Amino acid sequence: MQRARKYAWEVKTAISLVCKSWNTIVTEFVFEEITIGPRVPSLEILDMFGRWVRRIELQAIDTEHCSIRLVDILSRCPRLEILAKLSSADFDSSNFWGGFSNYDTSLCCLRRVDWTSSDPGCSLEACRASESAFMSIASRAPNLNHLSSSTPLLNKLFDNNHEIPLLSLNAIRFPVAYVKNLRLSLSSMPQCPLPLPFHVPCLTHVIIDKTILHSLRHLSQLPQLPQVTMLELQDGVFLEATRLSILFHVFPNCEELAVPAGRVHVAKHGSSRHAADKYYSSIKRIRLFASPFGPLRSLNGWMKLHAHVLFTECFPAVDTVFLHGDWRFTITAQLLRDLKSMLQDRSCWLLYENGSPVP
Repeated sequence: MQRARKYAWEVKTAISLVCKSWNTIVTEFVFEEITIGPRVPSLEILDMFGRWVRRIELQAIDTEHCSIRLVDILSRCPRLEILAKLSSADFDSSNFWGGFSNYDTSLCCLRRVDWTSSDPGCSLEACRASESAFMSIASRAPNLNHLSSSTPLLNKLFDNNHEIPLLSLNAIRFPVAYVKNLRLSLSSMPQCPLPLPFHVPCLTHVIIDKTILHSLRHLSQLPQLPQVTMLELQDGVFLEATRLSILFHVFPNCEELAVPAGRVHVAKHGSSRHAADKYYSSIKRIRLFASPFGPLRSLNGWMKLHAHVLFTECFPAVDTVFLHGDWRFTITAQLLRDLKSMLQDRSCWLLYENGSPVP
């Protein structure tokens, strides 16, 4: 992804050097994505070109030469739609996150925030300043519809003392918490409650990982989010009868499941089939993604092992399976035909992501 962005930027820059007319046309696209860190652009540059910025990525900040704050940058980028912060962006930069108490402008165009928890090596002062900035940004984004952060931050965002009415939020992602970087096993993690957003009426899409599933198993009373209709699993999730039962108790009306093929594993249920009838019959569509985050690899073994379990045992009501990505080099043509035949016997469609049927 970084290589593609760099290549796109080089092409845009080259076009801007052709002539004045082309420079005027392409300027908007040259500055639509900017990276903050280790260097920070001057306020003069942002005053000139900030109106074109639609995506900002925050990396490690060179605090020794930085007197500009994040709030100064946001105030000069009125059309900002996406804000992404890496964990390394917190090092010794507490001043960079300040100033939001005096910032009254609404971030009306902001649609997505990806905010990674602070690195374990970050100073306590910088961590707290970063978390405070995260809360302030979320509270000033009335049209935010996609929120991605790690568990510790979401706990604070949705606790009773700091609850923020995210009325337009429809997708939320729970990445692996920062404790994974400390090489702690799941069994040694603190059993904090899952930060489920109870008062987000438009929430329909939830993306979870194995850490959240582990937390769910230790809740004495499971909450429910009946408004969620799509559930997306991240790498490393292992589903067996107990976890699936818990998952679809929390999301009883979920109709769509997204699975990264080869990176999620589902156990055969055998005698637990009665549980599947009770908890998993709401799932109508399954989306399989072929190597979405890396090079293509063979999925023949995974598909042979999981096809029957996914489409018959666990989710008996599935009527459509979508294949996302390039499947030509991930499974054999014969296996694809066998999969289509098996699904047709169940009156189930096998389609590519654009809706066209698999031949």
